Amino acid sequence: MKTISSMVGSLVISVAVIMVFSNCDQSTDANKSSNDTIPSIRQGVYGYVEFWEGDFMPTVLPEISGGTITPVERTIEIHTPTRFDAGNQVDYSAFYRNLFTPCVAKTNSNAKGFFQVELPPGSYSLFVIENSLYYANGGDGQGYLCPVTVLRDSLSFVKL
Repeated sequence: MKTISSMVGSLVISVAVIMVFSNCDQSTDANKSSNDTIPSIRQGVYGYVEFWEGDFMPTVLPEISGGTITPVERTIEIHTPTRFDAGNQVDYSAFYRNLFTPCVAKTNSNAKGFFQVELPPGSYSLFVIENSLYYANGGDGQGYLCPVTVLRDSLSFVKL
């Protein structure tokens, strides 16, 4: 079993699209369109979840990589804007044991890593559930984790 620190070093998650619900006990199908990687919503967030494993450090020859990137099926939770101190962080990693902000939507990515969610205009934070932990790699410089803004009648693509 991998330790949290080795997962942090080898895991990078890309995130996108989700479908809104009144609470996080409900989840949706990631594939609502006939093509399982094209958004079928008109307003909200969409994207991908990918598992990065290995050494991605620059090499002499850029086409040579010691790592692999694999699309994965994962649960994605959307919370109200969440600051780094609004949860119990695991050491100094991108993982959190729990969060103190409300979950507004929850969905799953499909086998190609694609997910989408219809959301009202506003600001949100995205989290990928990995081994019962919340994963959020990235912030906005003001302390908010995996931030995304949804504008009226538009889609936001998120890749973390």
